This record gives sequence, structure tokens and C-alpha cells, in this order.
Amino acid sequence: MNKRKTFTLALLTLTATSVIAEDVNYKPETVTSRFREEVAPLGARAGAFRLYPSLTLSEKHSDNIFATNTNEESDFITVVKPSLNIESLWGRHFLSFHSDATIGRYTDNESEDYEDYSVGFDGNIEMSHAQNLSGGYQYSHEHEQRFSPDDVLGAAPTELDVNSLYANYEHQFNRISVVVGGEYQALDFDDARSTTGTIIDNDDRDRDRREASLKLGYDYLPEYTTYLRTTINHVDYDDTLDGNGFNRDSDGYSFSVGTDLDLSGVLYGNVFVGYEAQNYDDAALNDVDGLTGGASLTWLPSQMTTVTGSISRAIKETTLDSASGIFSTEANLIVDHELLRNLLLQVRLTVADDNFEGLSRSDEYFSTGVGATYMINRHFYLLLDYDHQQRNSDSVTIINDFSEDIFSLGGRIQL
Repeated sequence: MNKRKTFTLALLTLTATSVIAEDVNYKPETVTSRFREEVAPLGARAGAFRLYPSLTLSEKHSDNIFATNTNEESDFITVVKPSLNIESLWGRHFLSFHSDATIGRYTDNESEDYEDYSVGFDGNIEMSHAQNLSGGYQYSHEHEQRFSPDDVLGAAPTELDVNSLYANYEHQFNRISVVVGGEYQALDFDDARSTTGTIIDNDDRDRDRREASLKLGYDYLPEYTTYLRTTINHVDYDDTLDGNGFNRDSDGYSFSVGTDLDLSGVLYGNVFVGYEAQNYDDAALNDVDGLTGGASLTWLPSQMTTVTGSISRAIKETTLDSASGIFSTEANLIVDHELLRNLLLQVRLTVADDNFEGLSRSDEYFSTGVGATYMINRHFYLLLDYDHQQRNSDSVTIINDFSEDIFSLGGRIQL
């Protein structure tokens, strides 16, 4: 919601994409992960922790800030982003805290101004060589993007609070591993105000989601693991009925089989296939089910270039009209290149297809972008980005179509 560039509707990582990220244990050095001693931030030591503060200031220009098909409005946006990460220096366990804010100010459209912020922590306890406990929590205050299909078209962007909590316990029995996990997320939407001044009640969008998972893995070769993962979830809306008279509470499940792979450190990643279903309490809402799957692969053609690709298919939540849910397929490709030791280039591509169950609507998303990071020294980086994004919808009107171009120039100061 607060990441404008990639349409990673992110990928509420309570679903298949989180599996992709979590199941890769060994990751060779890439262009972006490589430590560059002469330009890497050192941070500040504080007892058993190290602090990494930073401040990013950028100026953006968008040619369609409301993501509309007609009467496109352009504007300049000044974005200020302070950030503080705190990491433990312990030898065995690990604990990190993070906090950041993203403050946007529009030159001509002050109603679109926003103040997003988040705080949270992640931790890991190595109970023994065979047992591991990890977890984390995050609170964030966000604003809903104008291109969201659930946007209520208020005079100002809809604001919301998100609380997320997760925990995982892993036990290794020789070549067999067992991971038991749980996730919780609560969304609380603020009411919005229409362009005529009336109140838009968003209480019917407030909801909690609970998920439990079990993963069984078998290490058939070093750095190769095949696994079976199953999840159950429950989505509970605060209001019994939404504004359209639907009870959107639902229960779901999924199961998948996959494998981690590492081809001599040149190509590594994860591939899985499975089945997912979401069943709704209201008989008027169609249940959503079908094949799911995904892959995440990193290719290292040379030390100077890293190619990362991913694809996922999963069910997403929506409160749009009579749609029960969205079956979403998304593919991403990122190429990072180290042109100079202190100059990194990036090319991005995202394509996605959202099918709305219960509506005659399918949205196709396309996003592409390029970026450059010039690391002058360990304290100051220059940032340059360009993104193009668009949506083509097959709904009865073209009102849902839009395209937008965003240019950004900024700098980051850090310790």
C-alpha cells in the first residue's frame, strides 16, 4: 500500500510468496548483498547493538497521481524518509528493531499528502543445533494507493493501521525437518470523506486474518530440500455485513509440494506447486479455489550481474462490490548490474493478472522501471529512478484503466 513502484500488492506475504522467501537457506553473494567496505555504512555501536540511522530525501514527478483514465493530474511530490535499524551483535541469537517513516508532500494537490510510518522487531533464538525459534511483530500506519481496486475514491487517500505478528519453530531430525508456524494480521481502515463532504464508512473493511502452517522437509542432497507444506487460515471481519450486505468471513486452506535447489551457486532458488481454496460464510459469495504455485530463482551469470526472477499464483482478499476474492498471478524480473564498484544499475519488470471471483472483471498490470545508486562514500548515496505502470481491465467500462510515469531523484545520508 505504501510501495508505489512495483504493484507488489505485496504481496500479503501470508501466502505463497512467503514460502518462496523462507525456503531458500543458502544464498551466494549477489550484486546487492555484496559488502563494499569503502562505501558500506558503519553504523554506531551501542553496547551489544549496532545502530544504522539514515535519512532519504527525494523529489518525484508523477503524470497521473489519481491513477485515472481521463483528466490525468500531474504533480511534484517531495518525499522524506527517516529510518533507524538496530541489530544485535550476539554470537548465537539475533534481534533487530526497525522503524521508518515516509512523508509525502504534493506541490499542488495537498489533499494527497500522507504520513506513513512503521515500527517492529524480528528475532531468532538458536535453542540448539537442531532447534530454532524465530518471530517478529510490526505495526504500520499506511495509506491506500489510488490504483488499488478497493480504493473508495475519497477526497483524500484512505488511511489504515496494520498489526502483523508471526512465529516459527523449526526442529531438524537428521535429514528431516519440521517447521510449525503461525501468522496474525489485523487491518483497521479509517473512515474517508467524499468529494462532497459526506463520510465514507470503512468499518466494514476492518478484519483479522489468522494462519497456521506445517512444513515437512527432507534434505535429499546437501543444499537440496524437498518439502510438503500445508496451511489453514480464518478471515474475520469486524462487521457482520459489509456495505453491500455480504458476510465476508471465510476459512481457507492450502497445500503445496516444492524443492529448494542450488546449482553450484550459479543458479539457486525454490519451485513449488499446490492447491488453495477460500470458502466464504455468505452463500452469495463464490468460493475461490484452484491450482497455485510459484518459483523464485537467482542467476549469477557473472560477479557483476545478478538476475532474479519470481512467479506466484495465490488468492488475495478484496472488498470490491460482489467479488469474493481475487485469484492473482504475478511475475517479477530484476536485473542488477555493478557498472562500477560504487555505481549500481537496476532494471525491473512486473506483470500481473487479477481475476475477480463473482465479477466480470480481470485486471492486467504491467510495470517496468530502471534505477541507479551512486555511492559517493559511506555516508551519502545518490538515487535515480524511473517507473512506468499501467492497468488494463476488461470490465464493462474503461474507467479502471490507467497508466502512470514516475521520475524520482534523491539522496540518502547515513552513518
